[in-house]
Amino acid sequence: MKESPTAYARAYLGLTHGQPAKELAEISGKFWLAVFRRKRFGWRQQIVAEVSRLWQETNGETAVRVAVAHELTHAQQVNLERELRAALKSEVTLEVELKPHLLAGVVVTVGDKRYDASLKGRLDNLYRTLAGSER
Repeated sequence: MKESPTAYARAYLGLTHGQPAKELAEISGKFWLAVFRRKRFGWRQQIVAEVSRLWQETNGETAVRVAVAHELTHAQQVNLERELRAALKSEVTLEVELKPHLLAGVVVTVGDKRYDASLKGRLDNLYRTLAGSER
């Protein structure tokens, strides 16, 4: 088995699948001890992210990261979730990040695809077009 955060995440889900809740703490403790002993503890955040992604994938959900310049109201967030659910044709788990440097608009990341509808992104594109070079 080639070691990677994804491989560790799959192993964790395999170990915990179908186990009673009272045994999960012990299984998790032994898992993280093994990760530490194999000198892979630096991967812990990636492993947790992969476990979350794989769990959502298994349950038919799509994780969507949305970066916004300003806080979304509850109504805006509900509307965004509804639109993304319709566009992706699956349930979505929305993770909203506040990034004031975007100035306005949103940046939506689904898996490894990024859709930039921010003012900063548009200004950067305009700059590259006018300057005639990549930045």
